[in-house]
Amino acid sequence: MERTNIQTNFENSKKKSSKKIDEKKPLLDKLAQLWTNTISNDAINTRQNLARRAKAKYFTQAYTKQLAQLKSTLQKSYNNTIYGCAHVLFQEGKKITSHYCNNRWCIVCNRIRTAKLIIAYKDPIAKLKELHLLTLTIRNVEADILEYKIENMQKTISTIINTINKRKKRAGEKNILRGIRKLECTFNETEKTFHPHFHILVEGYQNAVDIKNEWLKHYKDEALHYLQDIRKADKDSLIEIFKYYTKIAKNKAIYIEALDVIFRAMRGKRVYQSFGIKKSVNEDIDTIQSQIIHDLEEAEKTWEWVESDWVDKSGELLTNYKPSEKMNELVKNIKHIDIKIQQ
Repeated sequence: MERTNIQTNFENSKKKSSKKIDEKKPLLDKLAQLWTNTISNDAINTRQNLARRAKAKYFTQAYTKQLAQLKSTLQKSYNNTIYGCAHVLFQEGKKITSHYCNNRWCIVCNRIRTAKLIIAYKDPIAKLKELHLLTLTIRNVEADILEYKIENMQKTISTIINTINKRKKRAGEKNILRGIRKLECTFNETEKTFHPHFHILVEGYQNAVDIKNEWLKHYKDEALHYLQDIRKADKDSLIEIFKYYTKIAKNKAIYIEALDVIFRAMRGKRVYQSFGIKKSVNEDIDTIQSQIIHDLEEAEKTWEWVESDWVDKSGELLTNYKPSEKMNELVKNIKHIDIKIQQ
């Protein structure tokens, strides 16, 4: 069944998967197992895995073509996704090689990026004790000030972490704050406003409380106390951290101008930032990647993207992916709204 929200819903995948999750495993092991059940594992690539990639590309193409028609500063990058990301696959034997756009609105690239981040942060996060998920928000903002607010929030959270660490040092405490923060932004289609916020995995309940209190002091007129949330980390908390940073579809609709505003505001901004653990991982992916497709017949050929699949010169389809009715309904439900912002 196709999902109308392209955020990877690990909980639903858990229910649908024939593979059971061992509830006795540590949290990060559970996440890794869920991820393996949901997204292709490079070690066991098959044509079925490529079909998942075809689905991701089909959906990405649908809304990115609409984004490219806007008079946006990202128009060139949108076109790069349309025509330059996994558009042509080169086959040598069983090896498939292609170019990837590395853009954050591209689901094909985001699948690769998310897997890379989970692998990189799995062990460092597993070493943390008493993990809590902290959510920090401010009031929704208009499109014109979204980028400014995001930059301000990033500076503020860095200052807060440094301030608390200095306080700990003066008090003779050896343990500094340790964790990882993730920046997200969503859109309110009713009010036509944007909601930038942080999800933070942090070690220790009191540390989460201290960060929240400093946040409320800084944003006393913008942050509502009851919307700042602290809860003990569980599997869903880890999912919250590692999912994509914005929703492409909301309420079975895609709001093109709103997506453009978010993508422009987030351009060049770090989505993930660790503190007190290993150095933050580069969020970029390699633009040229190869995979061995184990059930692919050996050949030397080129596959080119046409509508919903890759096709060779003879007309053979690589994956036989066919969009479901729900997927087609979603890509047809692209809405244009009046959001004016200076370029």
